[in-house]
Amino acid sequence: MWVTMTPDGPQNAVITLDGILGDNIVTEKTYPVVTALRNENWFRIKPVVHPGEYFKKLNTSLSLINRAEPPMHITGTFERSDLEYEPGYVDTTVAAQEQIDIPITLAAENPVSIRDLQDHLPVVQLKAAYFETSKNPISLSASRKLLIDWRHSCDFRPDLRPPNALSGCAVAERRGF
Repeated sequence: MWVTMTPDGPQNAVITLDGILGDNIVTEKTYPVVTALRNENWFRIKPVVHPGEYFKKLNTSLSLINRAEPPMHITGTFERSDLEYEPGYVDTTVAAQEQIDIPITLAAENPVSIRDLQDHLPVVQLKAAYFETSKNPISLSASRKLLIDWRHSCDFRPDLRPPNALSGCAVAERRGF
């Protein structure tokens, strides 16, 4: 370890036989937050199952989970311009070892077909950052699709038996058997 005193305080450099290591090295101090970010389990989006194929308004929730000790700051947006989101963006801080659940509403002026959405599902893009672990913030961006579907009916067919049926549903007919 090499320490240089400057007017702003000490500057540290990690020196090895191979050379000087940069600020982005994972140390014992930064390992918990790097692991929390890399595992990508710091946010979840509740899938939506709507009663019908068309909707004008859907509700879901976004869970932000901080599994490390310092506070985690999260910012982000929702992608898909033909839908309106409430809230329109995310900008919040999650305390150490805490979880925040944010209700999300998707709305459209005209009815939207969930079938048509399947090829272009809305995407949540977030960036999580820890600021108290080193002089440079440790951050990572992640994105997830918002899974949306509607309730499908399953015609009961007691005459179908496995392997062509699953719990009496006419699965064989849908697959073209």
